[in-house]
Amino acid sequence: MKKFLLLLVILGGVISAVPDMSYAEVKLPSYAGGGAADAKAQSIGKKVTDFVALAVGILAILGMLAGAGFFAVGNKDRGWQLLSGGIVALIIAGLVYGIAALVT
Repeated sequence: MKKFLLLLVILGGVISAVPDMSYAEVKLPSYAGGGAADAKAQSIGKKVTDFVALAVGILAILGMLAGAGFFAVGNKDRGWQLLSGGIVALIIAGLVYGIAALVT
């Protein structure tokens, strides 16, 4: 644990010693010249967020169905494991979608 903390302190010192790159010249792509870059980035971000939330939601529901199946055949430990995993995944999907809605 002491080695890990020492590594974090050293890494923090190295990062703070690196000069600030915010003054570097940035070359924008050709489509960014008209100001459409922000709208395009938000559109892509929304699509990605919707896809991730949908995929996690579908996987959570499938996990909960599999857990119910394990309950039906008598394997309660595996059933509880899959049901609790599905519930946690649904909560994560809701948080991802909610946080992304707040940011955009």
